[in-house]
Amino acid sequence: MFRTLLTTTALAALLTTGAMAQDTPATTEAPAATTAVTAPTSILATGYTVTDKDNLATEIIGKQVYSSTAADAEHIGDVNNLVVGENGQIGAVVIGVGGFLGIGEKNVAVNYAELEWVTAEDGTERFVLPTTKEALEAAPGFETTDAGAPAADGATVPAN
Repeated sequence: MFRTLLTTTALAALLTTGAMAQDTPATTEAPAATTAVTAPTSILATGYTVTDKDNLATEIIGKQVYSSTAADAEHIGDVNNLVVGENGQIGAVVIGVGGFLGIGEKNVAVNYAELEWVTAEDGTERFVLPTTKEALEAAPGFETTDAGAPAADGATVPAN
């Protein structure tokens, strides 16, 4: 009974909304003349098609990082996040190293340019960072700060 009441109420609201949208008054004025038609320059107007050279963040985050392209290469961590700079470029990749199932994992930032997307000896595609798991574990941890709060080095992070 309650389900029927909700269904009929939702249906009535949907039909009423459509009728109200159709009740807009017609304009009698002619549209203003334009002097020239310009080509659209916005992605919003033209759309975007991903090419082979593009990387989507969803395809990068979560990928495993290895120490080399060898079939027996050491798995040194996983990509946990991307740091995008003010210029829109990826400034750093945050790699999670150590721990088990995310517990006790340490985040370390590395330069995106240091990562290589390669096809390994076994035919799989992977990120390679020419270092060891121990070197990543010994590196300074990646930390974020709240806007306006002092960072670890004493600098203040500007509020947006």
